Amino acid sequence: MLFPNYPIINTHCHILNFAFVPNKMFKILSRIDENIVTKGSIQDIAEAIVKVIPGVKFDHIAEVLRIYSDNNIKKAAEWYVKQMKEAGIIIATPLMMDLESCFEANAIKPDENYIPYYCYSKDESQPSQINQISKIAAKYPWQIFPFIMFDPRRKSAVEICKFALENQGFLGIKLYPPLGYFPVPTVRQSDKINNALEEMYDYCGKERIPITVHCSTAGAYAQVNPDWEDIWEKTAPFQWLETIRKYELKVNFAHFGGKYIKHPLDQKTKKSLEWHLNIQTIMGSAYRMNIIGDKESVFADISYHSLAHNRKLQDEYFQDLKELLSNKYSQTQVIFGSDASMISHTWSEIEVLQPFLSYLNENEQERLFYQNPAKFLFENGEIPSRYINFIKKKIAKSLEENSLPDWIIKQGDKFQLKKLAHSNSALN
Repeated sequence: MLFPNYPIINTHCHILNFAFVPNKMFKILSRIDENIVTKGSIQDIAEAIVKVIPGVKFDHIAEVLRIYSDNNIKKAAEWYVKQMKEAGIIIATPLMMDLESCFEANAIKPDENYIPYYCYSKDESQPSQINQISKIAAKYPWQIFPFIMFDPRRKSAVEICKFALENQGFLGIKLYPPLGYFPVPTVRQSDKINNALEEMYDYCGKERIPITVHCSTAGAYAQVNPDWEDIWEKTAPFQWLETIRKYELKVNFAHFGGKYIKHPLDQKTKKSLEWHLNIQTIMGSAYRMNIIGDKESVFADISYHSLAHNRKLQDEYFQDLKELLSNKYSQTQVIFGSDASMISHTWSEIEVLQPFLSYLNENEQERLFYQNPAKFLFENGEIPSRYINFIKKKIAKSLEENSLPDWIIKQGDKFQLKKLAHSNSALN
C-alpha cells in the first residue's frame, strides 16, 4: 500500500444516506424499492449486488449499506472523516444533491423515511439535509467545506444558496443539469429558471464562489426511461463558455466528461470523449481570453475515474493525465476528486489513490492533489471571511492559533491555506 507524500484536497465527494434520497429517485436509479434495502438483510443484499455488478467488493458494499441504512448522517460523516485521515486527505468538499426539485410536488410521500432537502418552515427544530450538513461542517472545521446544490427550479433557490454560503459554512455551489434543466440561460426554458441562473451567477462571479457542475454521461437522472439525447444536451460543457466569460465564473466540470476510454467505443464513451476534449478546448479558450486576469476560471475534476484502476486501460489513461498536467492550458486546472461515497462499493479513499501514487511523479501529484484544488476552492489561498464568521459563531476556539491544523496559518485577521514547503508555486 502506497501513501501520499503530499496533503490531499478532495474536491468531489458526498456525505449522505438513504434518508437523503426520495424513494422515487431510489427506484429510478436502482430499479428496487428503498424498503428492500432498509428492511432486508445487508449480507444478502450485498451478496446479490456483488453477483450482479462486476468489480464490487463484498466487504465494501456491505459497509456502505450499513452506513446508508442507518440514516444517521453523523455516522456517515464519521465514517468518511476516518477514511480521509487514512488517505492523507486534509480537506474535502461534500457536494449536496437536491433530489426533490426534479419531481412534481406530490412525488414524495409524507410517510417516507426521508429528510427534506430544505425546510421552508421557520421552525428550526424541523430537520433538513442542509441544516444537517451545516452541523457536520461545524463539527469538522478546516476539514469539511460543503457545497450547496443549486437547482434553479426550486422555490427561493437563490436565497437558500446565499444563506447557506454566508451563514451555514458552505464554500461553493453544485449544479446537476441531467436532473432536467439547462445550466445556462436559454430561450428553451422559462424566464423564471433563467432569472434564477442569472442572479446566482452574478452573485458567484462577484463573490468568487466556486461552482461544480456535473459533466459525465453517467450519474443520476429523473426519468424512468431516460431520453439520453435530452439529458446529454443539458449536460454538454460547450454551452458554458459565454456564461463563464459574462459573469467571470470559476467552474469545475465534474468527472471531466466521464469514462472516455473504451475499445471499441460505444455511444456513451464517444460522448464522454467528446466532452473530455471540449473541456480542454474551453480551458484553452479561457486561458487565451484571459477571462479573469491571471486567475484560472475553468477546472475539471477526475472523480469516479475508474479508468485509473482498469489494468487494460490505465497506461493509456495516465499517459493522457500526465499530458494534461504538463500542458500550459490545463496543468493548473485538473483537480483531484474521488466521488466517495459513490465509489465506496469498490474502493476506500486510500485505495482510490494507489494508481495515482504509482504513475504520477512528485510534481504531478502536488499539482493534482493540492495546488490545483487550492486554486479552485480558495481565492489566493485565503479562507473566505464568510466561513471564518461561521466558525466564529459555531466553535470560536477553532480560530485560535494553537487550535489550527497544520495546513492553516493565520496572518493578521486572515486565515490562509499553507503553501507546501518545497513548492515554488504560489496559491493564486
